[in-house]
Amino acid sequence: MLSENLSVLKEKYPETWKLMNELKDRLAQDQVLVEQAKSGEPTLYINQEGKSLYIHSKYNPIAEAEKFVAQFAEQDLHKYRHLFVYGVGLGYHIEELARRYPHLVYTIYEPSPEIMYGFLSHRSLKNLPLDKVQRIYVENPADSILLMREIVNHLPEEVLFICLPSYKRAFNVQYEAFVQEFKQTLKEKMSFYKTSFWYEKKWTLNSYLNLKITKETPNILGEKKAFFTNKPALLVSAGPSLDDELANLRYIKENKLAYIFSVGSAINTLVEQGIYPDAACAHDPNEWVINVFAKVLRRRISSIPLIYGTSVGYTLPRLYPGPLLHMFINYDTVSPFFLQPKGSAEPEVINDATTVAITALQLLYKLGCNPIILVGQNLAYKDRQYYASGIKYGKFPLVVEEEKLKDEYLVEDVYGGKVYANQSLIQMRRDMELYTRVFSKSTEIINTTKGGAKIAGTSFIPLEQVITERLKDPVVDEDWWRGSSSYYDSARILKQKELLSKEMRRMERLLSNLEETLAKMEQLIAQNNRVQLEKVMVSFSNDLKQMANNCLFQVFLTPMHRMEIGLFGKTLAGLRFDRDSLPKVGEAISEFSSLFRRFGEDIKVIKEMEKVIWEDEEIDFSDIMENLKKPDTSILRKADFRSRFRI
Repeated sequence: MLSENLSVLKEKYPETWKLMNELKDRLAQDQVLVEQAKSGEPTLYINQEGKSLYIHSKYNPIAEAEKFVAQFAEQDLHKYRHLFVYGVGLGYHIEELARRYPHLVYTIYEPSPEIMYGFLSHRSLKNLPLDKVQRIYVENPADSILLMREIVNHLPEEVLFICLPSYKRAFNVQYEAFVQEFKQTLKEKMSFYKTSFWYEKKWTLNSYLNLKITKETPNILGEKKAFFTNKPALLVSAGPSLDDELANLRYIKENKLAYIFSVGSAINTLVEQGIYPDAACAHDPNEWVINVFAKVLRRRISSIPLIYGTSVGYTLPRLYPGPLLHMFINYDTVSPFFLQPKGSAEPEVINDATTVAITALQLLYKLGCNPIILVGQNLAYKDRQYYASGIKYGKFPLVVEEEKLKDEYLVEDVYGGKVYANQSLIQMRRDMELYTRVFSKSTEIINTTKGGAKIAGTSFIPLEQVITERLKDPVVDEDWWRGSSSYYDSARILKQKELLSKEMRRMERLLSNLEETLAKMEQLIAQNNRVQLEKVMVSFSNDLKQMANNCLFQVFLTPMHRMEIGLFGKTLAGLRFDRDSLPKVGEAISEFSSLFRRFGEDIKVIKEMEKVIWEDEEIDFSDIMENLKKPDTSILRKADFRSRFRI
């Protein structure tokens, strides 16, 4: 039975099979026992603190499963298409659900690897509706955050979450922690949607405006790795603990003991102290990112290289007085379209993140730096401070009032005690831990932040100890940024420019056709002419297919309207099955027309930008970029799926 089940698992759910193979020799199998119930079927119980706790009835597990499923109102189970089942046990409840509700699709999560092993050893996986079971997860504490994000990202928008009562009793602490983590991850996903919604246009248009400079500057990941491989690097952030390390940083800089990379406002503190980092990093798509570098700009400091994400606010690369290098950011679809390194290598990409420190962490890892040393990465308050001294943003107070700390959260610090953090800082830490957990398997990551939050995947060592024990010899080449070959294929750039112009003309014709088609559809709805409406819908679908294959749509319009296009696709899919509902079709036509009109407006902006990129005209885009904030928050409300999960 076990061998047969593992073969099925390997074929259909290879990640779960891999995890079970890794864990099987470490399982406490004596804690999970299977015996025969009075009715003859196998039942399962666990030994917990000297007590036997049955997951299924020891009398009749099938009858128990029927009773469990019967408690759900039929209208509820018909309203949902997807069930998230916490706890597989021996699978009786899932089999009964599948028997009574054949339309349901499943995601299964088992918190106990021992129970999963017991199931695989005593009952056939084929008893489950495997054609409807999309994923099977088994809890893995080593990668709990990664696993939870994968679960939430793969779930559809409407899900009913169910759990056997026996699991709530047997795994009470685990279950409550899972539900809280699940809800937290849902919040983070919605936060990501909001960020994407507000910045999706800026990411794309910044990337296009920056192309003029990007194509002429070195790609740090393509040309400079040799300087950093297996060299120590400091990632210096603007947390309040930065104040404690200025003398240590000056010593490291003067003796060339490690490369110093500055992120965010830390550059201002370092410059004020006369400690010039070996590079500064920036990725923020907002125009005010330039304010972060106020001191460098005001003093015209030309000796600090700036490594910018290709979608950074377009004014910064234009005004920065020092050397420039770039890194591709994953939300930039424009640069990869135009820029191909000579030869066949694809440029490496850095993922955008909630904080530039996470972007820089990825960069240092890809450059091969080892160890990576975090400085000023508090991700929490220190003495009620959010930033190092002298750093102030707008109305954000330099010191948080004692009374306001009561509304914040206590998290574990590097000493094992507690420190206050707000929700934003907690999310930044969780996002950073997604990388530190993975990177630390091959690269040492040291957190030197005194009083900062504990960061999984890092070890806390005070910076003075790191200097004494680890940073003994000079390693820095101060001219690392100088000189670069012609990295990108210039012939490809011209070829892609011509292709884009051609596709833009095609897109304008398509949009005109689509507007005419929508106007026809409105007339046919008014005439209640369903037959002709069906025929026009075919023409509409054909034009949409042409649009989807257009490179202007793929490179510019899709990333600029990702959320709207996703909702557009769902609306279109709904019309295929509900064409008798003419009012619904009419509402959809209005939505489509509005979206196509915005496409036309964006094309006009792109044409204006071409004058800057290809014809060297000087045009001020500040008003256009500022007005990219979308007032129509109904799109966000439609995308907010948190309320569609019933637990």
